[in-house]
Amino acid sequence: MSISHLVTNNLEISALNIIQEVQVLFQMGCTYKQAWYARKFSIERVFGSWETTFNILPKYLQAVQDNNSRIVYEFLHHRTSSPRNNVFKFVFWCFSPYIDGFAYCRPLISVDGTHLRGPYKGVLLIAIHRFCLHHIRANFNKTFKNTNLKTLMWQAGTESKQWKFDRVMKDIQERNIDAYIYLMKHGIMTTNISEALNSVLKKDRVLPLKALVELIFNKLVKYFHQHREEAKNCVHPFPT
Repeated sequence: MSISHLVTNNLEISALNIIQEVQVLFQMGCTYKQAWYARKFSIERVFGSWETTFNILPKYLQAVQDNNSRIVYEFLHHRTSSPRNNVFKFVFWCFSPYIDGFAYCRPLISVDGTHLRGPYKGVLLIAIHRFCLHHIRANFNKTFKNTNLKTLMWQAGTESKQWKFDRVMKDIQERNIDAYIYLMKHGIMTTNISEALNSVLKKDRVLPLKALVELIFNKLVKYFHQHREEAKNCVHPFPT
């Protein structure tokens, strides 16, 4: 097994872990600097360099849009850019299934982010249609200064079973009707979307930008296909 295989199989592997693996696999030592550069070069060999990814990304998104005209993307460059030399600042993209599905979401947009870990620090911002549970809890605590309600609110928001969620919400309703109305108004979640998002992308935040966008695209294609098949085979009515 090579160092490239170690890195691509575990994108979060640290330089210290590489030193340990080299000692085990090859019975030889290496310095921290050597391990760090080995990790960097391995990622670039498979996914491209961070420097070139900014030039490749516009071509990639245009190619995706050429095959699906309803995909939307837009770049924003720094003011220091010139007609012949754009300096990257932001890029926005949205895939058509999300555009279609947004019509069926609650009329509420919340933006949450996860920090990227490459040499060019950045933030991947995600627009979701419900609040992050941490933000709901912070605002809830300001309005209802009650330890028991705080605990029940978090319990309801992290439940994965509908019947458990309903049971906790009924308890909140019986204790404080205003707190219950507040939570229902803000669309309390049965899962924490922001934590789920960070968990899914945790290992991928070290990737160059183009590779990260491509990986998200492939994951979403798989996600859309899976849920489309589940919907087609569903024999129960959807909740309204």
